[in-house]
Amino acid sequence: MPKAQFGFDGNLVDVCAVIFGGVCIFIKPVKRFLNGKKPYFSRNNCIFDFLNGTTLIAFALLIATLFSDHFLYMVLQAKLSIAVAGVVGIIFLLGEFFNDQG
Repeated sequence: MPKAQFGFDGNLVDVCAVIFGGVCIFIKPVKRFLNGKKPYFSRNNCIFDFLNGTTLIAFALLIATLFSDHFLYMVLQAKLSIAVAGVVGIIFLLGEFFNDQG
């Protein structure tokens, strides 16, 4: 399989996804702090924000495959990020489908 353009591969995508997920844990508490409120961390919010952050990288990479085959090779190598994004996506879609609000 050819190496992705610019020397990036799936391992770097996975690392970036985990780092971005970690950063996303702190976005809401920092926004609360900047608005003069007490920063609030909860286990559920941290897990939710981490998973959402990791999936953003994978979903953006999937969209990028439309523009270059090099991104497709990166997707094929980034199995962890794509798997996490798939699980979160399925849970979201099933939640919307079985939601009683509609």
